[in-house]
Amino acid sequence: MKQLLRQMMIIAVTALLCQQLNAQSYSGNEGTLRFFELKDMDGGLIKTASEMGVNGSPMLFPDWSAGTIHFQSGKVFADSAMNFSLYTHTLFIKRDNRFFEIVQPVASVTLRSHDENANEIIHTIKSGFPAVNGHDTTTMYEVLFEGENLKVLTWAHKKVIETFNYGAPRAKEYQLIQQFYVFIPQENKITILNSYTVAALKKALPSYADAIQAYCTQHNINTKNKSQINELLAYLDSKH
Repeated sequence: MKQLLRQMMIIAVTALLCQQLNAQSYSGNEGTLRFFELKDMDGGLIKTASEMGVNGSPMLFPDWSAGTIHFQSGKVFADSAMNFSLYTHTLFIKRDNRFFEIVQPVASVTLRSHDENANEIIHTIKSGFPAVNGHDTTTMYEVLFEGENLKVLTWAHKKVIETFNYGAPRAKEYQLIQQFYVFIPQENKITILNSYTVAALKKALPSYADAIQAYCTQHNINTKNKSQINELLAYLDSKH
């Protein structure tokens, strides 16, 4: 773990102090993108999680996916091999089995994955939300529901933990942590959502409590089904 943290510190310092030494320019998109090849102090490529003895992946997806980045500068960039690290909360591009961190400020990114039935799933990750719970406006959240008056966000993080199994050596693996939020654009207000459930929505949105109860009375919904909860949110958003 100490070695992993040390390497991440090296990356950060390198990005800030040694841009001209480590930066590689991408020729497209008017040269506005810069990638930093992840290297350690000896000049070797940073190892992957499995190479460092950590089970699982720090990334959002197990495979690299197509995506589109909207930069804060207004520039747009698309690529076929993107992924988002839930460990460092940074966006990466893959080039010939090498990994490059995107260092230009990102407003939003859309990533496309597929489920077990080959159906496309679109993931939207955005910054620019109010500061909350130790996060600031640069924090990237995945948008689970996006309406005109209500948005539901999640901040997902993967940390390295040690596991202990009787009769087996200690192992390290990535553990996923999630925190949900409700954002009200008109008030520029973000509120912690204890879980992605109807009960949590009632608590986080007291002004909508009666409308939530009325909807649930008319519709026999599973109060923990995310798809059905999104239908409820769409109803609330239209009734604002």
